[in-house]
Amino acid sequence: MHNKELSFIYTIAHELKAPIITIEGFLNALLKDFSHELPGDAKEYLSYMDSAVRRLKAVINDLLNLSKSSPDDNKREKFPIKDIINDVIIRMRPIIKQKGIKINIHQGLPLVYGNKKQIELVMENLISNAIKYIGRNNPDPKVDIGAREIDDKKVIFIKDNGIGIDKKYQDKVFDIFERTPAGKKESEGTGIGLFIVKNIIEGHGGKIWVESCKRGGSTFYIYLPEREEDGSIKDSDS
Repeated sequence: MHNKELSFIYTIAHELKAPIITIEGFLNALLKDFSHELPGDAKEYLSYMDSAVRRLKAVINDLLNLSKSSPDDNKREKFPIKDIINDVIIRMRPIIKQKGIKINIHQGLPLVYGNKKQIELVMENLISNAIKYIGRNNPDPKVDIGAREIDDKKVIFIKDNGIGIDKKYQDKVFDIFERTPAGKKESEGTGIGLFIVKNIIEGHGGKIWVESCKRGGSTFYIYLPEREEDGSIKDSDS
């Protein structure tokens, strides 16, 4: 996306955020302070409104994140991707513990070159998705994060044993507002996160793709060149 488009998205999302926060505040006050005075139907309606506000707030936050996904060469640096992964895992520890998910961080994760905040947003989205779509009745939920060589390039992977992505949706999941039928049943979402991820990775001259199978489980692959001139990489069929 172009900078003008991203700037427009930021302006719209920013203008929407304040009134949504105001609505959320008054709804919470009504539910907390006047709940005992309201009839049952009114409480139910307010609960629906609160749920809708939270969904809209999630969309606005994702749009704000999207507006920050334009590449900025002046803010690029070389850093260990493992540090960012560890930070994300620490922040997500409560939900990981709640779902009983085993996180395996493999050795050999590379140094990457890029905008640190943007790459952190990438990892946050991908790890969050792996956790979100791990499957409600998964007897042994686990997520593996590591790196492998493809076409002589170091490629980072995030692999889960969750609900998986049907082959016909594997390209579409990176489109804005696109969600798979299975994903909609499993969890709420905005359909913006993977679009943001792709925008950031491609803005860094990199590549992202997903592989999945009918038995379940998905693996997202990320290639980030150390410099713009480092070349491209082919999709892996393995």
